[in-house]
Amino acid sequence: MRSMQTCSVRDTVAFLRDPAAFTASAGLELGDYYRVRLPGMSLHVVTDPVLAERILVGKAACFAKGRIYWNQLRRTIGDSMGSLEGEPWEYLHDVQRPFFTPGAVRASLPTAHALISERFGGLVERTTGHVEISVLDVFSELNARIVLATLFGRQHEPAALEIAHRIAEGHEIIARRTRWPWASRLSWLSRLTKRTRKHAAFFDDYAERLSRSEASTDSRFLLRALAHAQIDASAPPLPHALLRNELTFHLGASTETLAVAEGWTLYLLSRHPDVLDRVRREFTRAVTASKPAGEQVAVLTYTRQVIQEALRCYPPVFAIVRDCVQSTDLLGHPVRKGEVLFISVYAMHRNPRLWERPLEFCPERFQADRTTTINKYQYLPFGAGKHVCIGQHLAIPLMVLTLAEFAHRFDWTFADPDIRPVARPSLKPSGAFRATLTRRS
Repeated sequence: MRSMQTCSVRDTVAFLRDPAAFTASAGLELGDYYRVRLPGMSLHVVTDPVLAERILVGKAACFAKGRIYWNQLRRTIGDSMGSLEGEPWEYLHDVQRPFFTPGAVRASLPTAHALISERFGGLVERTTGHVEISVLDVFSELNARIVLATLFGRQHEPAALEIAHRIAEGHEIIARRTRWPWASRLSWLSRLTKRTRKHAAFFDDYAERLSRSEASTDSRFLLRALAHAQIDASAPPLPHALLRNELTFHLGASTETLAVAEGWTLYLLSRHPDVLDRVRREFTRAVTASKPAGEQVAVLTYTRQVIQEALRCYPPVFAIVRDCVQSTDLLGHPVRKGEVLFISVYAMHRNPRLWERPLEFCPERFQADRTTTINKYQYLPFGAGKHVCIGQHLAIPLMVLTLAEFAHRFDWTFADPDIRPVARPSLKPSGAFRATLTRRS
């Protein structure tokens, strides 16, 4: 590995403007490990899978969740599995892990599939000619319904769209506070604090109603496990508003982020009609065979490859940030306590030193007989190590069912042909991200 380079002032400005775009373009010319000097901070950018493994697994004890983003997350949604470390995180992770195993996911897929069919069936009824939709609104609302039904026992939620909008605004608040952490004392000027309190009060009330529902005593739901954790005498100190915090954490991780991934996949399919046609033919065969939801997911192998490739091209979680909490070295490079490691997932997924034709959309690269050539740590849409996304086994099947059903029912075009990714808490599309639907016969 060549010696570490340091960004110029011009490159530093470009990084601050859009870290995803910079690290995947000019940053790659600096190598797979380089330094960005920021006011009061030394930040190391990583686009090498060997270094990523050291940070996330091999030397994970030397690194903790990045304080800037996670502190803003904590300010917005409170202490939860998403923002905690140490014993409280381990306890909450152990409590929630059984609801995200492959077996638990298979049990929840019929409910999810019914909601998907119901939502798109209603959209079909509205589509007599052409109808324009906000892609993120449609998929965020659907994902909110699925999360609330499968994890919290809320089978029919009339406020799903409002909940999705509140979660989306929470993401925007975190994005602003993360980008300008020095301005936190002035947040009242932009009404961020007031808006955050309004959302917290809404989810306080919602969590209180959930805690009184029948699902709170039903062992099939995560809701019951969280209710038990609140009164578990053996638990470490946990936040008072545990249910509200975990509810908003799971909605944030599963609603907005998953909608972004689904939206990017639709965008890629609209630009690759041959791939879209193959997805449709595969789904038609599964429907003709009258397979239930779980079996459909198992046979929709090409659709899964499409989603895996879309997550490579546009990973919603575009970076993983870790703070060094114990001085160490990475392949001979010293890392001091207090320095920040920025693993650019977006750049790693587009690194020509790791991928053949990295800028091309090629689902075939995820065929079963070809994935053995992909290093485990060069493809990180769900992270890695102990903080790997707990919902990864749920996310892919949901996307498979959702996108196969959508492609089967609709043709679509995007209003803006020049959509580009923008680095927020997730890698969101620029502009309004609106599509015009036409019902397929």
